[in-house]
Amino acid sequence: MKYLETTLSIAILAVVALPEKCNSTLRGNKDLAQNTLSHDDEARVLGGTDKGNTPNGKPFEHIQGQIQNLEDLIQELQNQADTLAQEISDLEERVEQNEGDILTNIDDIDALKDSTQQLGSTLAALAATVDANEQDIEQKLSDFRGHIFDADQAMQGMQATLEGLIVRIASLETSSATKTELLNSIRTTRTWVTGQLSLKQNRISSACPTGEAIRQVYSSGGVSCQKVTNEVEIYSRECSTNLLALTCDVYCPSTDTLVGGDWECTDNPILLSYVTEDGPWFNGHKVTLSYSLLFASKSVAVRALCRED
Repeated sequence: MKYLETTLSIAILAVVALPEKCNSTLRGNKDLAQNTLSHDDEARVLGGTDKGNTPNGKPFEHIQGQIQNLEDLIQELQNQADTLAQEISDLEERVEQNEGDILTNIDDIDALKDSTQQLGSTLAALAATVDANEQDIEQKLSDFRGHIFDADQAMQGMQATLEGLIVRIASLETSSATKTELLNSIRTTRTWVTGQLSLKQNRISSACPTGEAIRQVYSSGGVSCQKVTNEVEIYSRECSTNLLALTCDVYCPSTDTLVGGDWECTDNPILLSYVTEDGPWFNGHKVTLSYSLLFASKSVAVRALCRED
């Protein structure tokens, strides 16, 4: 009986170590599997703490119980081995996944290095551009300062010119009163001339036939004629003008009869616009001119046509 118990103990230890030998992932944990069988488990497998003593009259039943306990323990160890194997499998999958992530990270790091190099090149080019722009800006600022100086000089010149214009405007304003008075005088004269034009004697536009003489001249320039039976003699008189109104007349002899008359101003025909009276006057002919600056140093000739009675 003592021999049988020893043999069972060896078998139990062999069975306990079997899963570790079959699973390569558990080879390093053989001591853990062997140590799993504690002293209490050995006592339970061997039937207690009586060190090989068996119940009287039931040795095989006692062995059968020990075998059942051993199988339960083996099953429990197998479950633990399966759990460890699953955990190891999960760890291997995680390691493989981590290896893939590591490779991906390595690729990303390489790409990042390339991007960093490109960024460094770009930054270097940008720095060169900034330096060039700074030089260009400095040159433009220098040119701008020169333009500002030129503009300031031009502004000073314009200011001096403006001050001169202000002085001239003040001078013009001082003389504006005199010019206004002269302009008003011109306007007054123009108004008077316009009124006189409506009274002027038009130039004679008609003539008398042969054997007749002008009897009267109308304001429109027409004339009235009369037959001349006797010889007609022309009497004339020339008058010098002055700044005052002019009246010039000429008369027939007492033995003659006035049959017509006229007047003229050869050196200034415009005086026709200032005639206020032109026609027979008693036994003669008279013409009257109104005041005008145009009268100065002018000559007017008046003629009378006289027929001997």
